[in-house]
Amino acid sequence: MFLVFQNGRSSRIRILTNHFLFIQDRKMLESSTLQPDQTSRKVREREVLRVAATLQAEDARAADEAKREILKWTQNRIGALLPGAAWDLQGFQHPGAGRECAAVRIENDGDDIWAIRTNDPDKNVAQRTWTTEIVIGCYGQVYFSLRLLMSSHEDEPRVEPAVPGLLQQLNTSIGLTHGTKPVEDKPIVVESKEGTDLLIGDLIDPTRKIPHVVLTVPADANEPLLDADFLARRTVGIAKVIVVRASFTWPLTNYFGKRLSVFEGAIRVYLPGFTEDANPYDHKLFFVGQAGRDSVTGDLQRMIAKLSLRQFRLDHEVLAYRTVRDRYHELNRKKLEVAATDRVQLNAALEQVDSLKENLKSKEEEIEWFSRQHDDAESRARDFEDRWRKASFRIRTLTKQLRSSGGKPDSNIDLLEDWHRFSDWCDEHFEHRVVILNAARKEMKNATFEDVALAARCVIWLANEYREKRQHGYGDDLRTNVSDGIHNDRCGGDMFLASWQGKRFEVDWHIKNGGNTRDPRRCLRIYYFWHDESQRVVIASMPAHRRTGAT
Repeated sequence: MFLVFQNGRSSRIRILTNHFLFIQDRKMLESSTLQPDQTSRKVREREVLRVAATLQAEDARAADEAKREILKWTQNRIGALLPGAAWDLQGFQHPGAGRECAAVRIENDGDDIWAIRTNDPDKNVAQRTWTTEIVIGCYGQVYFSLRLLMSSHEDEPRVEPAVPGLLQQLNTSIGLTHGTKPVEDKPIVVESKEGTDLLIGDLIDPTRKIPHVVLTVPADANEPLLDADFLARRTVGIAKVIVVRASFTWPLTNYFGKRLSVFEGAIRVYLPGFTEDANPYDHKLFFVGQAGRDSVTGDLQRMIAKLSLRQFRLDHEVLAYRTVRDRYHELNRKKLEVAATDRVQLNAALEQVDSLKENLKSKEEEIEWFSRQHDDAESRARDFEDRWRKASFRIRTLTKQLRSSGGKPDSNIDLLEDWHRFSDWCDEHFEHRVVILNAARKEMKNATFEDVALAARCVIWLANEYREKRQHGYGDDLRTNVSDGIHNDRCGGDMFLASWQGKRFEVDWHIKNGGNTRDPRRCLRIYYFWHDESQRVVIASMPAHRRTGAT
């Protein structure tokens, strides 16, 4: 990782990095490689994706080997021989007609940071340039980072981002890791129960840094509907591609439930931070048949590249070229203060000022772009909120009309006779009205309460009568009979706290049956709370009596 900390002895700032450090030609590399003509719009540089990893080997020889691999790749990209200083792994600059390259190296008090930045015109689109920044930092471990940027006049360029092939070369020749796990540049195929168990563990691992793209194989096929090898190569280092055979998707459904599972040829992207009670809409599901193979592959690449910008933080896991360049100028100026002439010191100071000016200009452009993005996002959010409120009002109106005409909502829903599908049944019929937390889902799997249909009728009551009363302003006075022998009441001493969407809520209501038994086969308890913001009932525990300090 790139870390920044203060050394009390020397009061200097040490920048530790994941990456190859760049030296710069401040005029050549920070400005766009293509100058707009008089009729074209302003060139803007956009960051496309980020990669952060560590080298499997932790010695300086592995770092030097990686640098030389990068130099070979760079030389091939620019189509010209690099100067001798490059192969000595020192700073250099190589001007060229649209194919500039520069590097910088900082060796200071045990820190060794090497960075390189290369510009390469797009082969198919005029006035579009790709820039690759790579940083390698040695401090205990060997840290690596890569940034891919694009400069163009286009307002909204549509590209299919791909990690440079260099990353796969480095992974093959040297080996890269994310934490303790190797970077995968080929799909992982799950074709056993043990493999599915490992996949489930990976998906809910809180330390996971990259999304897992799970491609399932249709029951009548031998391969997924997308080219898994192609997708793995294009997203190496920023995603892990997993192929699950049709007969081994059921453990995912059994463990996470239908709403968070994936099967029958579909594809799901499980983001870092995924849990068993995650919002299914945060972990997007793709269907190849609806959009076509090429379209879905492109959408996946764009989504994963955008996620990499969020997962790998700039100047933490990933170091920007400008950060290294500015630090290089600062250290160089301080060294020259000791013995250099005034003119040499002045030139060094002017170089640093120019570098900082360019950095400031870049930051101002970034702020302007993020401001526009923020305004667009706010506008879309207001639009979605308005549409949601209108839809909710329309549903309430139609429900009222149905009741006034003698109808009963959800009257045609089949009641269940076993617990195996209960949570999926709730999701299917009441997804926008009732939420089942993960703890309750686990309890349902091992439930022994015999009258499953009774529990289902109670959930229907919560989704309809109870929810409508809440929406009409009823608050604390909701003690009532749900049906014969079934009561809705406060939990009293059985009240507890439950976590949902990163917050803690009091679970202070429950539905219970009569009698004084604690026999789980005959005792029904549905513990829940009302979430006013989303207008939904959240079930935290069911169907057994919950053991608390009061009981």
